[in-house]
Formats: sequence, C-alpha cells, structure tokens
Amino acid sequence: MMEYKQKELIYIDGIQQLYDNVKKPEGHEDKPLPFRMIAINSIERWRGETFWYKEPKTIKWIQEYIKDGDVFYDVGANIGMYSLFVASIYPNSTVVSFEPSVTCYGRLLENILLNDFKNIRAYYIAISDHEGAEPFHDFLYLTGGNGNQLHSTVQWKDKHYKKPMISYIAVLKSIDNVVEMTIPPDHIKIDTDGHEMKVLAGMKKALASPKLKSVLIEVDENKESAEDVKSIFYRSVLLSKEPIA
Repeated sequence: MMEYKQKELIYIDGIQQLYDNVKKPEGHEDKPLPFRMIAINSIERWRGETFWYKEPKTIKWIQEYIKDGDVFYDVGANIGMYSLFVASIYPNSTVVSFEPSVTCYGRLLENILLNDFKNIRAYYIAISDHEGAEPFHDFLYLTGGNGNQLHSTVQWKDKHYKKPMISYIAVLKSIDNVVEMTIPPDHIKIDTDGHEMKVLAGMKKALASPKLKSVLIEVDENKESAEDVKSIFYRSVLLSKEPIA
C-alpha cells in the first residue's frame, strides 16, 4: 500500500475584500518593502502600501513555512508581489510564477527586471485541470487588477454583476503538466479568484509527491468554501491543518 507523507493545507476563508475594507491595523508601523516595484496606477500603489497588512496570513505562511532553497509556485501571481517577496528574502529559492492576465503578466516581468531577480521563472499561462486554450475575461484591464475569470463572463462583486472589458485566449496547463516541464514545488500558493477547485483537480500527482510540503489557498467566500477545498486533501489521503492564526 502506498504511503502518503503528510502535507499541510493552509486555507484563507473570505480573502476577497473591497479595497476600502482593508484598514491599517492599529499600531501598525510602516516598513519598506524588501523589493522594488513599479506603481503607476492607484491599484498598484494600493498593493504596495498595504502589502504588510492586507493579507497577513500569507506573509506569515511565507515566513514560517518556506525555507531558503525551497521551490515556490505562485499560481495567480498578478504583478508578482509575493513572488518578489519570496525571491528577495530567500535568494537561494526558485520562484515559479503563473499569470494569465496580459497587463499583470507584463508588469510581473518588469518588476522581475527592475529587481534583477534571477531566481524567478514567469509563465504566461492559466493553471487549470487540463491542457488547452480558453477565453480569459479581463474585467479591469489594468495592471494590478483582480477578479478576472477563466470560467465566467460575469463577475459577482459587491452584490452586482460586472461584464469584462476585454476577453482573449489563454493557454491552459495543469500543475501536473507544469511539473513535467520545470522543477517540482515544495510550496504552492493558489489565488485564482474562484478557479481553485479546477487548479486542485489538476495537481493530483503533485499532491502525492513527498516533495510538496504545504499549500496555501485563498478562498472566495461567495464561491468554493474552505470545506470544499479541504475535502480534496482528505480524498487524497492527505491530512490538513487549521488555518494560520
């Protein structure tokens, strides 16, 4: 009988918040970013200004779980904030970033060049459960924008439907496909705005690998629940832990 090494699943429930709802914690002291970034529009500036407190559980996971020399997959990298963070604090690690948005991927590359990082591999692909090509719906068409959809032409946000500004074809691959063309991961961060279950369905081999140590998934409270995500790990005979405190 095959034995499975325990993995650690860290999930964040309801991470999608309106920008206005991200408040600076009382007593928070601003500190410089350990990397440089291009911030031309208001969304990029907001990402830089709120980096340390917008998603503190993600920061904590990166600091506590990832070790220098590990391989980090950033699925849904956007303009690369967490890819840049991992590359800067773990110079001996390899970061593999995936982003299907035209605007965000372009800025991701510019941020990598700005920092002269040699330990980031950026792929202009959408991660799903199969290989192929499908329409990708871009709702803001701005660098740093989020909420783009691979599987839906409408976006549900703040109790209103929104149609995409532009749609274009994205190349699809699964995590298991990607592992065959690059190095396997020690840690995977998944932030795909509602496409998480498809991503998990395409990484069965990766989940069974003894190399994989942890997975962090940002779950939209209006879509897949944390329990749905955890069920994937239970069915894979993999154990999970409670959310990061």
